[in-house]
Amino acid sequence: MQTIENIKNPVQFSRTLQGRNVILVGGWEPQIDVMFPDAAAGNTLFVYLLSEQQLLAALHEGYAVYYLPAIRAFNASVYGVDVAKFGAQDLRAVFEERARKPAISLRVQAKDRLFIASLEATRVSGSPSTPMAIARLRGTDRAARLQLFC
Repeated sequence: MQTIENIKNPVQFSRTLQGRNVILVGGWEPQIDVMFPDAAAGNTLFVYLLSEQQLLAALHEGYAVYYLPAIRAFNASVYGVDVAKFGAQDLRAVFEERARKPAISLRVQAKDRLFIASLEATRVSGSPSTPMAIARLRGTDRAARLQLFC
């Protein structure tokens, strides 16, 4: 059961990544193909390993490259390519970085006497959600009326 969770977590987190992505998953590739047949239909490709030629082609085509920690060393031993030296990122480190960010972020834009604030929540898993609400503050520096639109 632990292996299944270890496979599900990166696949679920990969759905929060922006743009086009390639993730090196090593021996988990066949299980991902079977457990998540629709995963390859999204913006992320799950691959066993990458040769230098394949890595350069993916980067040239605009893909961001991620790897699972143990797979970085495995790829280096098989192909002699340390993908991190080409800018690939540790997927677990990216997940942990997002998990440390504040649960709610607030952006405020001021124009004349109207302040528009947008709130964005982050789920516990670290995956961003859609903006939850728009708040409008009207008034002076001393008094304001808050309108919240959900």
